Amino acid sequence: MNAPKYSHPFLTPKQRRFLNALSTAPTQRQAAIDAGYSPASAGTAASQTIRNLNFQKALAAKELQEADDPGILSIQQRKQRLSELAQPNPIHPDPLRAIDILNRMENLYVQRPDTTEVRITVVYVDKGKVVDEGAKAT
Repeated sequence: MNAPKYSHPFLTPKQRRFLNALSTAPTQRQAAIDAGYSPASAGTAASQTIRNLNFQKALAAKELQEADDPGILSIQQRKQRLSELAQPNPIHPDPLRAIDILNRMENLYVQRPDTTEVRITVVYVDKGKVVDEGAKAT
């Protein structure tokens, strides 16, 4: 079942796409990428967007709207169902997948930046004059 698309008058088109992508993407970063944010800055963009007051209002309104739809499980119902699937049994042989989804719902994973670059500039000074200057990326 596809999640209903939700719109809010005070959100940009990209923020609206992010809002709708949150319900299907495994992480906020992936939702931001799906909404059209650059993969290089998607984690930061997701974090900033989620803290935006208009976005928080739109998200709350969307959750209320979805709560009224009997075909959509509430967060608590989803957690309960995933907890059932996390119990080992022959019908659902992959309980780790359900546990992973539960952990993501609770934001238990730490998002790490894709790359880290540190720039060090080394300056050699002899008797008050710069002798050599170089930059090295690590």
